[in-house]
Amino acid sequence: LRAVHHHRTDLSQSWHPLGRFVQLVDRHCGPIQVHCVTAGTGPDVVLLHGYVQSSWCWRHNIDVLARQFRVTAVCALGLGWSDKPLHASYRLAARSERTLQLLDALGIERAHMVGNSLGGALAMHLAQNSPSRVGKVVLVNPAVAGHYPMAWLARTMRPRWRRAFRAPGVSAGFWLGLRVAAYHRVDVDETYMRHFLGPLAQPGAVEAALLVARYYARDLALVSDRLHDLHAPLHLVIGKHDRIVPATVTRALGERLPGAAVATFEHSAHCPHEEEPERFNANISAFLRD
Repeated sequence: LRAVHHHRTDLSQSWHPLGRFVQLVDRHCGPIQVHCVTAGTGPDVVLLHGYVQSSWCWRHNIDVLARQFRVTAVCALGLGWSDKPLHASYRLAARSERTLQLLDALGIERAHMVGNSLGGALAMHLAQNSPSRVGKVVLVNPAVAGHYPMAWLARTMRPRWRRAFRAPGVSAGFWLGLRVAAYHRVDVDETYMRHFLGPLAQPGAVEAALLVARYYARDLALVSDRLHDLHAPLHLVIGKHDRIVPATVTRALGERLPGAAVATFEHSAHCPHEEEPERFNANISAFLRD
């Protein structure tokens, strides 16, 4: 993709010194390599990133949380440092299946799940369908079914949108969107854009992202319709200034989860783990330890 080519990153090497590539066999597309970063000892905690993000979004959290837990930050197939096969399924159920397969490969029988945005939806799906594998669940501005700009935008995406990523100025468009919608006080600088856009410049990445978006609404509806099947202890983290999944939407979800603990981050938007990492790390550590 010419518009993001100058951000290209060598994805054959992990961004983290403890990163590794785990080979799995996907029933849809055969052998695949999934990237993850595992650090620390103790109860297992799995970090699940959001749409078009990667394990790099947890850069301020992994090493701190690893003082108390064994932390595994995953790059979802099609995104980040993981493979990007064109013939994989990118439905939420397939993502759950691959996550469990990765846990098996890593020898993790049961783990707490921490999911941001679409990773939050994945965490809920895992808790609903594989409760024996999931301990506590932290939902960080989770993607849910509803009427808000990101949900509407996702419904309009089709494979032909890949042409738009070749248009001049797409990098600047991403930068502006991140500054306005995703973050309240993170400096979206050259280093950030290199780690964000670099994986998207790889073959298959845009196609994977568009396929995830294509099924966004119906997959989230399946999760939202089964909130009564969420029996794991829940903690909801809300960024007050979020414009991706507005705080009003997240609070409405909290009202449907009466047992959930709730923490509002006054100085954050969509990614409190990046915007207020010290408070975030302390907040979720306390919840996961109790």
